[in-house]
Amino acid sequence: AESPIVLEGEMGTGRETLARALHKRSSRAKGPFVVFRGSDLPEDTVARGLFGSVTTGPDGRTTGQPGDIELAEGGTLFIDDLSIRQIQRFDYICGN
Repeated sequence: AESPIVLEGEMGTGRETLARALHKRSSRAKGPFVVFRGSDLPEDTVARGLFGSVTTGPDGRTTGQPGDIELAEGGTLFIDDLSIRQIQRFDYICGN
């Protein structure tokens, strides 16, 4: 059965290593393993990093940048180091 897993621990305790090992032994092993590092992004770009973005240029053409959720399709998305402020900002953007 497929289930989300939450790995908790201080920085440097091997959460990502464990997540990679679980991925390799899962039914999603042939899919990508994508790491989303919240600590690398300003608060206002967390949603864009996860969900992607669409931009309309001056000529009316739209271009899309996929988010990590889409990039991890068929594989595993490992979300690392989201701060409480980033989660609160993300919750605000999503209307909760």
